[in-house]
Amino acid sequence: MKSAFFKEFCKVFKVAKKEFILRFLNAVIIRGILLIIPILLSYIIGCISKNEIAKAVILVVISMFVTVLYRFFECVGSRDYHRLYNKIYSYYNSLAIDKTNENSVFSLSRFSLGQYSNMLTTDVDTISAFFSCLVLRFVQVLEFLVIYIYFFSIDKLLFITAVILSLVILHMIPKTNHTIADLNTKRKEEHDKQIVATHEYFLTNKEIKSFNLFDIISSKIKKQTYQYLSANAKYSNRYDYNNHAFLLSIEMMRLFAILYSIRLVAVGKLGIEMILIIYNYYQKIVDNFSTILTINGELTNFNISLQRFNHLIEFSKPKSKFSKKMDESFFKGEICFENILYGYRHDPILNGVSFRIKPDSFCVITGKDSSGKAGISNLLLKFNEQHEGAIMIDGIDIREIPDDEYFKMISLVREQPVFFNASIKENLITIENDIEKVKKICKQLGIDNEITGLPKGYDTMMDANIEISASTKQLLAIARVLLKDSKILVFDEALGILDEKSQKIVLNILKKMKKNHTIVVISHDKNVLKEAERVIVLEEHKLAEVGTVDELIAQKGKYYEMFETQLTEV
Repeated sequence: MKSAFFKEFCKVFKVAKKEFILRFLNAVIIRGILLIIPILLSYIIGCISKNEIAKAVILVVISMFVTVLYRFFECVGSRDYHRLYNKIYSYYNSLAIDKTNENSVFSLSRFSLGQYSNMLTTDVDTISAFFSCLVLRFVQVLEFLVIYIYFFSIDKLLFITAVILSLVILHMIPKTNHTIADLNTKRKEEHDKQIVATHEYFLTNKEIKSFNLFDIISSKIKKQTYQYLSANAKYSNRYDYNNHAFLLSIEMMRLFAILYSIRLVAVGKLGIEMILIIYNYYQKIVDNFSTILTINGELTNFNISLQRFNHLIEFSKPKSKFSKKMDESFFKGEICFENILYGYRHDPILNGVSFRIKPDSFCVITGKDSSGKAGISNLLLKFNEQHEGAIMIDGIDIREIPDDEYFKMISLVREQPVFFNASIKENLITIENDIEKVKKICKQLGIDNEITGLPKGYDTMMDANIEISASTKQLLAIARVLLKDSKILVFDEALGILDEKSQKIVLNILKKMKKNHTIVVISHDKNVLKEAERVIVLEEHKLAEVGTVDELIAQKGKYYEMFETQLTEV
């Protein structure tokens, strides 16, 4: 654990070296001033007791100047803290976004929505705050040494009792860690579940109202909230009780030190003004032990948050080492599946599937529901990886092609596309920033008039309240793919939802595009099948047959069996 923490700190230090150094220098100045102020006050009292008023006044003026410096450096420290925090937070947030992209869909399915949300917010905040505070905490621990050395110079017994008490408390602190860590883990798990429950409530609000489920769902949310609050209270109370017990021990020792100091004053071994320094320095021991206890809690939180965050990194794919230079003409668009085993080994989605799709062609992959069709798009888009076999594009294993290069040449339209929470225009210009090209594509798809007829036209927000048909939404998703103009276009059950007129428009566009694009359509729609140059038939997770529509009809095999009722209409 210590080794892992040190490695993590080294990574963060490289990212924010300048900010760490400035924070450290500022912390040394602030804590140094706080050690000087009690000495100045004790000297002022000593001067007054000796009737050296002029000297006392000078020391007061110096104290005022030192106090101004202290407040100035506190302000600088606040600025330096946030600069450091922002740098670290940005680093982890960017890392999380990158690693999310490098995770497969299956890997991401291991995280609940609440857990993922908390990782990118609460956990990143915990990690960033811990490292940002660590510099000051380190300087405060060094302050212990200065105080102990000062006590040693005054009286050996003061020094010995302070050190022994400190060692006893430091020995006891780790013994409470395991219980607190377990309670904190439980607290975070319950918080994840609460976030999921509230997200679910928001996203299914229409269904809740239409099925009159409010009482049931609200009861579920209240129950989950109670479980989180209960777990949070157990953790917080145990943490606070331990801290107060340790601090009470130190405060009692401070009072003992004052009593002992009074005795030293009485026998003439100590000036009365020294009691002020002892009292203030013991207060700093109390404060610094409070800091250590804070570090203990912060470290527990940090370890749990870092462990959760690292799961995102742990499941991500390593970067490709493919070294060939690529340009727009590098890929021809040939697709080969070679003996693919995908899904659970005992219940695969694809089992020993092999086929080849020629470049610059229109190919349809079909089959009954649950035949394995969805596995094709999941693998082609690198959402998941197969257990066995290889998927090749132009003879290159797609696992060797860097994602940033790979996704330039392939695009997908799903049966239920998802749009960004932005306007129609913003969703489209994210792909192609030339608005004239955007409108041209929309006109080709026959949706420009419908969009411009909306109250806000292309500035209409793509949210649940948008008043357009499901067919138009699908055409907007298709527009994004046409604007991207990738070499390989994949349509996963994306054409069947279109009305007959829109489907004909899209099929005509795709027939023209096949001259220099590889078109892969996953569908069982008869109109789409008619246009296919080649049909790949899956059945029960295996390849059943491959050929043109005419060849498959003539064979009277699986294709004929599946579409016999439709074929009479073709």
